[in-house]
Amino acid sequence: MTTHWKAWLILGIVAVVGGIVAILDPFRDDIVVEVQAINLAIGYYVGWLFTAIGLATAFLGWRGSEGLRWRLVPIGAAILAVGLFLLLDPRAGMKIVTVLMALALIVSGAVKAVLSLEMRPMRGTWWVAGAGAVSLVVGVLILVNFPASADIALVIFLAIDMIATGAMLILMALRHRHALSPDARSEIGVG
Repeated sequence: MTTHWKAWLILGIVAVVGGIVAILDPFRDDIVVEVQAINLAIGYYVGWLFTAIGLATAFLGWRGSEGLRWRLVPIGAAILAVGLFLLLDPRAGMKIVTVLMALALIVSGAVKAVLSLEMRPMRGTWWVAGAGAVSLVVGVLILVNFPASADIALVIFLAIDMIATGAMLILMALRHRHALSPDARSEIGVG
């Protein structure tokens, strides 16, 4: 990464800009239709995936020892049931997934907030508190705007991830650029 810091910087900038555009675009009517189609495809994909995993888990549990059988067969059956539910009604399944994601974000935000209080004497705890606040707010916004939020929640999550990843790449690229500077090289005794 050190020698190619400019490429990482450009990639980071593209990711941040792409994330911002993705957040702003879903509110156009034609994009919402596309997002609904994407969510439907994801619902079918996850449905097939859960169905296959459920069948495999139940089958392996059935063929396993007596102790494994009573553990894996019910787990496989539950996973299979979720998969079949998603295949039969992927829109409802994605709405359930949206509510679960929102609840997970709220819990994650609360945990990060408590963690930031416990880390208080350390430097940078405000990053943890800030991340917790973002998670909490996004989770609450998704729940408050449900069921309409089910259609755009996935896009928003991916956009936020793109922005965070882009920011990380930009910071890493700038740090590695500094590592290549003549002053930094002389500090560590290279070149």
